[in-house]
Amino acid sequence: MRRLRLPPVSLISNEPTAVRAYLAALRAADRLDYRPLEELWRQRLAAAGKPE
Repeated sequence: MRRLRLPPVSLISNEPTAVRAYLAALRAADRLDYRPLEELWRQRLAAAGKPE
């Protein structure tokens, strides 16, 4: 992330709802559906101040 000059973003949240969403996105990615994981990271980066 540093090489891409992205803002610091924690890899996983301590909030139970966010953890469940992240794990569900990872399970979808295991089935080759990367959309939930992509959206999750878009949201995290936007919240950290990096425009998409």
